[in-house]
Amino acid sequence: MIKLKTNGTEKSGANVIKSKEDLVKQLVSYHTSQSAALQTSTKYIRYFLGAGGAYKMISTELGVITTEATSVQGVGAPKLGLKLTLPAKIPYSFFLQVYHFFKDVYELKGRVEAMVQIYWNRKKKEYFLYCPEQEVTAVHIDFKRNKDLDREHLLVADIHSHNDGPANFSTTDDSDEKEPRVYGVIGRVCSTPEVLFRVSTGDAFANIEMYDIFENPYPTVSYPNEWFEKCKPVTKWVASTYGSCSEEADYLNLDYGWERKFEKSNKWGNENSKYRGDNRRVVGGTEKWWE
Repeated sequence: MIKLKTNGTEKSGANVIKSKEDLVKQLVSYHTSQSAALQTSTKYIRYFLGAGGAYKMISTELGVITTEATSVQGVGAPKLGLKLTLPAKIPYSFFLQVYHFFKDVYELKGRVEAMVQIYWNRKKKEYFLYCPEQEVTAVHIDFKRNKDLDREHLLVADIHSHNDGPANFSTTDDSDEKEPRVYGVIGRVCSTPEVLFRVSTGDAFANIEMYDIFENPYPTVSYPNEWFEKCKPVTKWVASTYGSCSEEADYLNLDYGWERKFEKSNKWGNENSKYRGDNRRVVGGTEKWWE
């Protein structure tokens, strides 16, 4: 326990500090404006909101010093993103429909982009997909908003494709996506698809997880705890026969009777390792075998 002292005399009661939270309460205050911070508080540290964000004010014998706040004491980091208030998430089948539509447009209409919208029917309490009229190229989409749908239903999400490119938001997307809703992009539509979703408040964005808005088709299921207890990891080493060649050269010179492209993986704790699709990997010319 910490007690504040003034002129050598301990203060008790409200001034007894038992935790960091107690210390913050005694030394810090929070305000909605600079004038309120000056007029309504005598705390040593005063935080207030301004046009550019959060600001910090401290009182010293010299005077009152004000700077931008790099952090705010006593306040936890906020969770950015979306807390859904609609009674249900979007069916996962909608995502599959959108993906296969994008894939077919790319393959059959000249490798162009496309977009789809998702609405919430307020009366029926259900989602529905809508594909607007759109003029599309490989890098641009010009579509017409359906004003009748916008008036009657809630527009939840705009989703567009990035063809065989990565899932990211372009500067054009940043300038267009100002209304408060979900925005999504699907890339690599003809290989392993990439997805990225975000929400907008008009002047800023926050990325969200796909399953923040879509139903998760892979629910968590339980299994007997004894299964877990029966698994006892054992590590065995196999001496290297690959000389001093580089890892990439070792990998290319190996002949296991099958050929395919291997992806780099850090799932074994080494970002430079090659994951081989079975329980082998090669690290620096040495093959390790996990049973």
